[in-house]
Amino acid sequence: MFRSILFLFFCCVGCSAGSLMAQSAAYEKITIEQGLSQGMVFDLLQTRDGFLWAATKGGLNRYDGYNFKIFTHNPFDPYTLAENTLVALFEDSRGLLWVATESKGVDVYDRRFGRFHHFPQWQAVSFSEGRDGSIWMVTAGELIRLTIPDTWGKALPDQADLSALVAIQKVRVEGFAGAPERFTSIWAKEDGDFVLFSLTKQYEVSASQIVAVPSKWPAFGRTFLGAYLHGGHIWSFTDSLVVYHWHNGKTDRYPPPNHIRGGSVYFYKDAHGLVWFSFKG
Repeated sequence: MFRSILFLFFCCVGCSAGSLMAQSAAYEKITIEQGLSQGMVFDLLQTRDGFLWAATKGGLNRYDGYNFKIFTHNPFDPYTLAENTLVALFEDSRGLLWVATESKGVDVYDRRFGRFHHFPQWQAVSFSEGRDGSIWMVTAGELIRLTIPDTWGKALPDQADLSALVAIQKVRVEGFAGAPERFTSIWAKEDGDFVLFSLTKQYEVSASQIVAVPSKWPAFGRTFLGAYLHGGHIWSFTDSLVVYHWHNGKTDRYPPPNHIRGGSVYFYKDAHGLVWFSFKG
């Protein structure tokens, strides 16, 4: 069973290793003793209003720096989470919070009214957003673009299931090998296009042509997760949990702590542009 975050490192894009070592940070240990609903945390997100959100096996946790508010499924209320095990979080430019559940589809939380709406047909693993406000969603085997009505920027429709109200476009991915390859994440580039990661490949996605093609960027082996960040920085990790950072032809390598033999790595970007990654074992 996974424990909550074990080790957390940060790297500031554009800073030297020496300057990073010179920086100091204060750390606070937050566990179920402080109100976290469950120790198995699958994703973290800080939204623009300052709240820290945690996707756990026991619901969605919102932390304000002092207390937790826990959101869970209520079978008698259609505007609650579809289920309590959550795997990915994303905030779009409208302030909507997109939540990927483990087996009950995608939920979107409208904080203005405190309600969750649903897209039950997809099991997403990652989200991103286009410059036009479209939502790009990755499942294990598909890349999907959702065109969202403009009115959603003010209020979501007064119905729980929103599936029929969005335009859906499945994006062709050249060279995708199917189930054994499995998509893992998608990240927006500064030019408006995207980078798509699978277990073994990286793809460049043209938002204008709606097509994904294999990338010429370096492959670091069997890649489980990757992130493309500002300025052409690529972060990726392999089945050995070694984290690689690639930029301008230079590769940096960050091995996991010695006693971690299995698990996963998660990447986060905070409001200050710092990139954080954590080992879970």
